[in-house]
Amino acid sequence: MLYTYPVIGDNKAVYKGKRYWIIELVGNDEIDGFGRDFCDLLMYDKLYGAILATIKKNANGKYTASLMSHVELTYELDDLQGVAKNVPLYADAYYKACGS
Repeated sequence: MLYTYPVIGDNKAVYKGKRYWIIELVGNDEIDGFGRDFCDLLMYDKLYGAILATIKKNANGKYTASLMSHVELTYELDDLQGVAKNVPLYADAYYKACGS
C-alpha cells in the first residue's frame, strides 16, 4: 500500500499511526485550507491522502471530532487516544452505510 504523508508545515504531528496521523495546528501554516481559526487538530488519512476529521478541544478537556462528510457527524471523545482509536471506526461505519 502506498501512503501519502501530509505536508504539515509549522504544525505538530501529535499522533503518528501507520495509516492515520493527528496533527495539532500550532503554527501559521494551513493544511488543505484548515487553520487554527477553524479547529485545533486534524486527523489525516494517509491511504486516501486527505483529512478524515477536524477536531476541537473542549473546555471540559474532551475532544469533539467532526467527520468530513456531506452531513454533520460529530463525536465527543475523552482524549486523543480515543480519537485515534475510534474516529476511523466511526468513519468506516458511516462510509459503509453510504454504500461506498
